Amino acid sequence: MKKLTSLMFTIAAATLAHEASAANLDVCQTGCVFPTIQTAINSSHAGDVIRVAAGTYFENLQVPNQRLTIVGAGQDLTVIDGRQRGTVVTLGNFNDPSPGQTVSIVGVTITHGNAEWGGGLAVNTVALDLQNSIITSNSATRGGGGIILNAFTIPAKISGSVIAHNRAGETGGGIMIVAECVAQISNVTIARNTSIGQGGGVYAQGASQSTIAGSTIADNTAQADGGGIFIDFGEPKPSMTIATSSIVGNHAVDGGGILNAGHLTIGNGVVTGNNVPQDIH
Repeated sequence: MKKLTSLMFTIAAATLAHEASAANLDVCQTGCVFPTIQTAINSSHAGDVIRVAAGTYFENLQVPNQRLTIVGAGQDLTVIDGRQRGTVVTLGNFNDPSPGQTVSIVGVTITHGNAEWGGGLAVNTVALDLQNSIITSNSATRGGGGIILNAFTIPAKISGSVIAHNRAGETGGGIMIVAECVAQISNVTIARNTSIGQGGGVYAQGASQSTIAGSTIADNTAQADGGGIFIDFGEPKPSMTIATSSIVGNHAVDGGGILNAGHLTIGNGVVTGNNVPQDIH
């Protein structure tokens, strides 16, 4: 037992020592140690920062469940292009039993993804922190054209970003929030996304918990229900709180702005100008 305790202490101390000396890994197309983002990810350790220079990187990234920051030169300057060959950025995987670590993605565009679930960004067993980024022109044949949040009970944060012109074959053209997931969305524009089924902008499954603040959900389309937002019928019922946000100009057969089958709270929000029969149903 003493040997085991000593070994565990040694491992923990080594981990803390490395995180205290976390490295900056620079990526650029010429003149850097890492010519691609994936090679930098493969060489990274917990706490590292991957700094990606301006340019377009034709990659489909696999990011492990470790504390990591990926920083672009700016949302209009650093582009990660999936070339329609799968999800552009996948965080973690379902077979990892370890606690979810925070992966921060800042100042990039994620585009041209095409997958069954989560065309642009698929979040599995990782705590997403997406900041000041653009998720655009991605598609999913099933759900989450732009983003799918699969990290059960692990909070995902999306702030200061634009999620636009994404498409889903079934649910959640912009974002799909899977059952039991927790989403915190602030100062985000979710616009001109399309779903063949429900939730042109956002689709929230049963038992999920979502907050949307200071955001605009506009001009999204669902060919069935919930043009802007669809809050599912699942049990336990999903809950969503919307504050100081605008839900305008969305379109659906029913619930042009919001179709609510769960628990919805709206404070200081504007829901108007969505197509008939109702802004909220």
